[in-house]
Amino acid sequence: FYSKLEEKHRALEKEKLEYQARIKEEEQAAIKLMRKNMSYKANPVPSFYREGPPPKVELKKLPVTRAKSPVLGRRKSCGDAVAKST
Repeated sequence: FYSKLEEKHRALEKEKLEYQARIKEEEQAAIKLMRKNMSYKANPVPSFYREGPPPKVELKKLPVTRAKSPVLGRRKSCGDAVAKST
């Protein structure tokens, strides 16, 4: 009688330990999943950051002109300037 009672007692303890182990594993799996979902994930960089800047269109430049030095002398007379302009 006592041997059967002790076997039942051992079976119940074993079942209880298995149940607790299963619950603990499920909790750990849930925590792991929650941590995985809560972590930030890097987004891929848009393609326009990877490409270099677009090539600049070169404008056709006009040739450089030579500077003409101004005439800094005084006119000889007012009448002389009027004669030249006509």
